Amino acid sequence: MRSVLIITGMHRSGTSVITAAFASAGVDVGSRLMPAARGNLRGHFEDLDFVTLHERMLRANGFASEGFTAADAIPVPPALAAEARNLVSQRQPSSPIWGWKDPRTTLFLDLWAEAVPDAKFVFLFRSPAEAIDSLFRRGDEAFAVNPGFAVDVWMAYNRRLLAFQRAHPDRCHLIDAATAVAAPDRLVAAVRNRWSLPLAEPGHVATEGLFCDAVSQDRRAIVAAMQPAAWELFAALRTAAGHGESGTVPPPPSLPAVALAEWSRGASLEARVAQVEAHAREATAVADAIRQECEAALAEAKVRRHERDAIATERDAIAMELEAIRSRLERNGLPVRHKIAREARRLVHRWRAGRADFGGVASGQADVTVAPLPHQTAERRAAA
Repeated sequence: MRSVLIITGMHRSGTSVITAAFASAGVDVGSRLMPAARGNLRGHFEDLDFVTLHERMLRANGFASEGFTAADAIPVPPALAAEARNLVSQRQPSSPIWGWKDPRTTLFLDLWAEAVPDAKFVFLFRSPAEAIDSLFRRGDEAFAVNPGFAVDVWMAYNRRLLAFQRAHPDRCHLIDAATAVAAPDRLVAAVRNRWSLPLAEPGHVATEGLFCDAVSQDRRAIVAAMQPAAWELFAALRTAAGHGESGTVPPPPSLPAVALAEWSRGASLEARVAQVEAHAREATAVADAIRQECEAALAEAKVRRHERDAIATERDAIAMELEAIRSRLERNGLPVRHKIAREARRLVHRWRAGRADFGGVASGQADVTVAPLPHQTAERRAAA
């Protein structure tokens, strides 16, 4: 029987890069995946069959398809629950282990635990300040209008993870996203050893630039001031994952309600500035490449111009020799003309051979012909 691995967590919590690592280790995560998009240029690794099913479950309850909700419970209509079971039964992957990733899975953990009794779960969680900052940087409209809603969504998702992990500890592997992204291979090895899953060594997964910028203490303080329970929940998650203390948080200052909105706008602007700088670097690289091509073309044109000038000089020299031959021809009379004509033809042949070596004479340069001798003209008239 094939093993099933389900990867999930709150949005912007490293689930995509970790799923990429498991996919490289042999987990079949589907063939029809959500393409890369703004905010996730490396790809989402989300099976569209599961994503669209989750979206329909959300819309059936009046929620947005992105899954941004703070609801405690989302009932699944019986027809959609049956579709979920059918979707699992229809999967016949070639790999000995398969699964899927979608943050919205967090909202329906009980459904999937029942539909796939042998499934194992990998849960990722990220500190509230960092996850919220990432949401602001991506510019989701739901949080631009109501920044405080981001804290509520983070709370709802991570409460579900912790409650499910406590109810099913043998089926769950809970890990801080920062720890997982820092060493995806260690996470894969831990999951393989814990459940004896048929996982290979994962390939290299690009994690540069992920989670590298720590959120300022001021922004952490904003979360602590507006929702103290968020930091308490984060500490409980770290304890359940065996990570120890979650670090110190400054005492909640007296902050105006506009502080979170200013954070949202500031993070969005910072993300735009970074994007513009990246585009500027790309444009500079393209401009340098074009400049190098232009310089090479100019150098080539200079060489061709020298070749053309050399051909023109050779042509002029031959023309002068021909003119000198014709002058001697007129002075020496007919007996010498035959010899001179042969010499002229030799010079013309030499010039034409030289022109062929240069690939032809530049446009506008006339060919050189040898005029017939007077006695040859008379003989042709007599023959006619």
